[in-house]
Amino acid sequence: MKYKRLLTIVEYLWKYSSKQQPKSIEDILHYLEMKRIEGGLKAVRNDLKFLTSGESFIKVEAAQSGRNQYIDYWIEDRFFEIHELRYMMDAISSARFIS
Repeated sequence: MKYKRLLTIVEYLWKYSSKQQPKSIEDILHYLEMKRIEGGLKAVRNDLKFLTSGESFIKVEAAQSGRNQYIDYWIEDRFFEIHELRYMMDAISSARFIS
């Protein structure tokens, strides 16, 4: 379930975020709720910490928002197009030996 949540966060940031339109953690939690994926605030924060640490192949940026005390997130470098990411997600989820 952890990997599904992580991939869904990446999918959301990929589709709906940019440097001009960053997303807050509340936006991400709302999206996970709409997709019916379990994940509390602490779990999502840990996933975002992993994505911003540079250990993942996807470059997620975070910055303090000027309008409030919350941190906003967006994907800076896009290595794949959306349809390519969808193919990879489908392949990983259907391959039993990977998951």
